[in-house]
Amino acid sequence: MDSKGIADLIAKGLREGLARPGQSNAILLPQFRTAGMPKEMVELAAETATLLGEAIASLIETEGGVEMIAKEEVAELRERARVVEHDSAKRVVPVHCRCDKSRSRPLAVLTVTDSPAVVIDGKQLIGSLSKLSPECPHGILS
Repeated sequence: MDSKGIADLIAKGLREGLARPGQSNAILLPQFRTAGMPKEMVELAAETATLLGEAIASLIETEGGVEMIAKEEVAELRERARVVEHDSAKRVVPVHCRCDKSRSRPLAVLTVTDSPAVVIDGKQLIGSLSKLSPECPHGILS
């Protein structure tokens, strides 16, 4: 809900009554009790409630430093942050040889997690590394 929606909600509360948290009875302001009033006065009271709602919403955003957004949007942002946090727990780290100055051809790529140890397939790593020249695995110095 944007600030316009909040302003409308406040105006509705002013017109129909505002309930305090944990209380069932609403606070009804006398200037917004319009039963039996002429149409012009009812419209004036409604417009006053709207103006007060807009002013209160603006005060909360400007002086209070609060940005009003819908609960659904907050839930979505929290979920995105959780996913990013979870994904950042896994990092892909390339392992480069000193002769690969441009760091364009890694010898291995490891996935590092929050775990205190990195576990790899030793057979696959040794098999791959044994096929490379010990002088320069990339053939750059040969």
